[in-house]
Amino acid sequence: MIGSSPRQVEHQLQQQLEREGLITKITDAIHQTLDLDQILHTAVDQVRNFLQTDRVIVFRFNSNWKGVVEAESVSPEWPAILGMNIRDSCFNSEYVGTYRKGRISTISDIHTATVDSCYVELLRNVQVRSNLVVPIVQEEYLWGLLIAHHCAGPRQWQPESTQLLKQVATQMGIAIQQAELYQTTRRELIERRRIQAALQASEVRFRSLSAFAPVGIFQTDLDGRCIYTNAKWQEIAGMSLEESLGDSWAQAIHPDDRENVFAAWNRSIAEESDFSMEFRFLKKSTKEVRWVFSRATAMRSQGVFDKDSLIGKIIGYVGVNEDITERKRAEQKIREQAALIDIATDAIFVRDLAGRITFWSKGATKLYGWQPEEALGKNASQLLKKRDKVTVEEALVTTLKQGFWQGEFTQSTKANKNILVASRWTLERDDANNPKFILEVNTDITEKKQLEAHYYQTQKLESLGQLARGVAHDLSNILTPILGIAQLLRLTLNDVDTSTQEQLDILEQSAKRGAKMVRQILTFAKGDLDPQTTADVIVLLQEVINVAQQGFPDSIEIRFDIPTEEDIDRLHREVAIDSTRLHQVFMNLCVNARDAMVEGGVLTVSIDTIDVNEASINKDEVITGKDIEMLAGHYIVVTVADTGVGIAPEVRDRIFDPFFTTKSPDKGTGLGLATVLGIVRKAGGFLKVSSELGQGTEIKVYLPTVEK
Repeated sequence: MIGSSPRQVEHQLQQQLEREGLITKITDAIHQTLDLDQILHTAVDQVRNFLQTDRVIVFRFNSNWKGVVEAESVSPEWPAILGMNIRDSCFNSEYVGTYRKGRISTISDIHTATVDSCYVELLRNVQVRSNLVVPIVQEEYLWGLLIAHHCAGPRQWQPESTQLLKQVATQMGIAIQQAELYQTTRRELIERRRIQAALQASEVRFRSLSAFAPVGIFQTDLDGRCIYTNAKWQEIAGMSLEESLGDSWAQAIHPDDRENVFAAWNRSIAEESDFSMEFRFLKKSTKEVRWVFSRATAMRSQGVFDKDSLIGKIIGYVGVNEDITERKRAEQKIREQAALIDIATDAIFVRDLAGRITFWSKGATKLYGWQPEEALGKNASQLLKKRDKVTVEEALVTTLKQGFWQGEFTQSTKANKNILVASRWTLERDDANNPKFILEVNTDITEKKQLEAHYYQTQKLESLGQLARGVAHDLSNILTPILGIAQLLRLTLNDVDTSTQEQLDILEQSAKRGAKMVRQILTFAKGDLDPQTTADVIVLLQEVINVAQQGFPDSIEIRFDIPTEEDIDRLHREVAIDSTRLHQVFMNLCVNARDAMVEGGVLTVSIDTIDVNEASINKDEVITGKDIEMLAGHYIVVTVADTGVGIAPEVRDRIFDPFFTTKSPDKGTGLGLATVLGIVRKAGGFLKVSSELGQGTEIKVYLPTVEK
């Protein structure tokens, strides 16, 4: 104050006292309340009155350094900007750092000051001509700004004003921090009280519901110590409420299970994960063992139990114990029964109502080839590839309606082998008489059916043979004199007219045709082959081809595909069969091929050899009287193929039946292919036929060879 007059000194002292008084007044006012809004408005009112300026505001920053006017004191003649969101495009991170360190900004006149145009535009929009800006800092955190606006005109801000605003901002920073801490604490207290009230209400509902629940319910604290059990829990464990609290509940666990339960329970607590386990309680008084399936989940501070939306900290655990003693006894009984089932040779398995396999016996593994782990959970119909879809659906409907069904199925094994089974289905029901599952017992009857079919075929052929021999004998007795007289008349009647000669020709040809038919019938009826006789297949085929080339129409092209001379020498070409019979086989097949090509075509005869095993044969294509497993060996294969009309699918399975024919009565007896099959079977061979309408027919003759 050196150089100042006494009056100036007195005035300066008076202003200093007023400033200090104002600071004290503002400090007392803002520290008398923890209401942040009241603190801010008290400060801006006092500062504006003291500075005699047009507006004082508190501007609060948000996270992106935009902000809002939180408090305002303004003269009536100037617009209020309380609550205005302000974005200063000139404000950047550089200003943040300087304000945090205490930067004070003063502008006496925006029209003459050297500042960014964007800032001038911002101030002009709120009618500010001059301003003073002081930061509000909390422990190096830039909370906001305390700003004085002079709107009426320019103003030179005195150091005293700047110092005042700085001191007020410091006190405001302290007060704001205390108020926000108070508000946070108050909110937490209110939230805690709300949670406690909700928990108490939830606890009341929980206890009310659990008292009558059909399952054991328990509740623990954060460390897993039991704080509640309901009546059902106490009944299952054989404990009173008092005995079950704390850690004492563990004493009811069966000694053999206790260690594992402890380990799993403590692991769930440590990992804050759900608990799930089956174990036993041992009642202390009666020594009764009760099985339970126990599950527990964490309780959160908000009391929300939905696992997908857990909120807050864990405050304990709540869980249920389901008494599964009866289920365990039933499972034990099933295991005992399963041990007996596994002794059985039948395939026994259980399917649920959706068709999924839930039990698979050793007999099922033996029959079908799938191990239990491969079959369990699979759809039975898809796994076993039941071919008889209608029968399966019928079996299911009948079983559900009547409780039992039996019949036969064609199924596939793991090795893709078709088998025929006799199947029995039994429906099992639960205690409420609702359908539960289906027990299926399947017996392999494939071999039995094959033997039956072979027996019936043998009996049929034997009966037909006896009939054929009788008919052939009688026909022979009738035809012999007719043929003899016809030939005698031709010799004795020299001078006969043409008409009579033609009639004699017809008589003789008809008698010869009848005699040929008798011979075919006798050949079919005889059926026996001399096992000591062998025939050379290639030689016989060459003879048959020669006959065909001379006697078949020119419209039929004959192709004979035989191996080279060198290969012929190496072939096992001899088969155990009478050459006459084998000649008959090949001739019948060629004649049938000729008759199928009325408009002409190509007849192809070829020879090959093959080693046959079970895997190389599709049983569905083979015509044989033997089990497929008995066919293994070395074979010579003769293929007779034509490009004729083919065989309709509906008659394909009947073409080898005796007396069955698709030709007109004057073209055949229906014994040709039946005779072929009989001769080939007697020789230990088999046939394969493939044909499509309009595409021709191919018949393969497999004959077992003999060593030279």
